[in-house]
Amino acid sequence: MWVEVDGDSAAALESELQRELPPGHQLAGMHLKAIARSEDSDDVLFRPESGSRAVYLVHLTWSAETKREWPQSTSHENIAGFLESWNNEQD
Repeated sequence: MWVEVDGDSAAALESELQRELPPGHQLAGMHLKAIARSEDSDDVLFRPESGSRAVYLVHLTWSAETKREWPQSTSHENIAGFLESWNNEQD
């Protein structure tokens, strides 16, 4: 189940993402806003502050990473695309 995040909760997830991102990661240098988190895993949905419709599903590791592939992230064109992908994985 996914829950919306805002305020202090969103800020904490955004800080954690920045702490985890190593140089060269596809999200490094992007200004992202946490918008939802999974209650079942360490997955968080982020949206660029630039106003782009894209969303990024990120599996937080809760540790500073050194390899560019961590934390794992998947981009989606928009929330509808994310939901379609998520629902297909759950079937």
